[in-house]
Amino acid sequence: MEYNGLWDRLTVDGEKMDTIRKDWIEGKVPDLPFVIIDQEKLKEHISEKLSNIAGQRMVTTIIKAQYGDGKTNVLKYLSLYFANHKDLRILLLYSRADVEQTDFCIYLLQQLQDNCMKELVEGVKSLRNTDRFNPAILANNFNDDFSHIRDYTIKLFEQGLDDETITNIIYLGTGRLYSKGAFSKHGLSQLTNFNRREIFVLFLNILAQCDYRIIFAVDELEKIYDKSTRRMAYFFNSYRELVDLFNKIQGHYLITTITNAVDIASLSQPFWGRIENDVVYIKKITEESDLAELVQLMAELLNVEIREGKVSDIVSTISRKRLDSNRFVIRAIGEALKGNHSISFEEELAKDEQIKTLYNNAYTNAKDDGGLKNLTRAFFDPLEYYLETLEYKNIDENLFRRDYQAFIDIVSKKAFFFLFNDDSKIKGRIQEFINEKGINRFVVFVPKELTDTSMGTQ
Repeated sequence: MEYNGLWDRLTVDGEKMDTIRKDWIEGKVPDLPFVIIDQEKLKEHISEKLSNIAGQRMVTTIIKAQYGDGKTNVLKYLSLYFANHKDLRILLLYSRADVEQTDFCIYLLQQLQDNCMKELVEGVKSLRNTDRFNPAILANNFNDDFSHIRDYTIKLFEQGLDDETITNIIYLGTGRLYSKGAFSKHGLSQLTNFNRREIFVLFLNILAQCDYRIIFAVDELEKIYDKSTRRMAYFFNSYRELVDLFNKIQGHYLITTITNAVDIASLSQPFWGRIENDVVYIKKITEESDLAELVQLMAELLNVEIREGKVSDIVSTISRKRLDSNRFVIRAIGEALKGNHSISFEEELAKDEQIKTLYNNAYTNAKDDGGLKNLTRAFFDPLEYYLETLEYKNIDENLFRRDYQAFIDIVSKKAFFFLFNDDSKIKGRIQEFINEKGINRFVVFVPKELTDTSMGTQ
């Protein structure tokens, strides 16, 4: 199968570009899901797997990297690529790992149910009307454990069933409908979770017979590891059971990502023995030519004109810093480019009158309600929500709101302090972080004037 333009820079719509620029102006690290800089081994690996996606065997890839090196960016790039090439009839289903569901097959069945019901129903109707069609070819000829889904498979392809009935029978397979009565309604014996693996094979083979291929892109497996190592080991065993069924599935592709901190071999040696050659690593961007390409790309995206020689200056500066992750590299480039950017945040904000109006209204309401007089709560409530509820992984339990008005980024080993009044204890607090928490890099945010009025306007 040909993939024209794969790994080229993809087209980005205007709305996405506006978001990238606003994130950059506000100091956030912009997502760049439309280009992959360097990573030639990874590209070669994925390209080879994609070339076999319509073959007679399912394949898998596990992408390993440190936090911030671009695992999610690879998945988002592939998602955008296949969204722009619908003629390939490849559906990429992106999701993040569910720490509560460690049976990987059932999890992937849920993804099919949520995203591919239309294709499955149409596939069943198309295949049952095909001359000499034998549903057994979709289920390992009902050999071994596939014998348990024989009656279910034959019922699914029964002539005359309408769309609603086909849908409900598919739901019996995915587990959305599971009661004994729901099965009896169609004259079937109740299936159990033990049978879901064979059902998964059946559904993927239906899609393959109708020239659809699925890429399951499951991100952040390390979330399961963070929950418990035992849970991670159980998940890997489930993954292994799925890999053992690959030779009965007609094509398709499973890509997962996980951090280098998780030692797969120590948690499940049988699984590692099966997938060792399917693991590919993202490396840090260190070559000057790659860094220069990234600088020029970001300058173009952000509409920043770079004077002659500036690119090499930025590259030299970043190379000397030896940054810990590719995300930090992108952040550093963005900060360097700000020196060449002539539009202030206020000017950018003024371009959008709706946002400006919302800002002014919010400020007026806060002032009238006395909200500007308690900035500690007004600031830390949303910050705490962002860091904890939205799962900013670098923080974990290192939010020290009550005693220090600070938090620690565990990746950069840096503490961030926020002062809202004349705090003469700041030196002592910094010394405590040095002595007790092993932190020696600090960023301290203070208003220009330590008064209620001025703090409310910063």
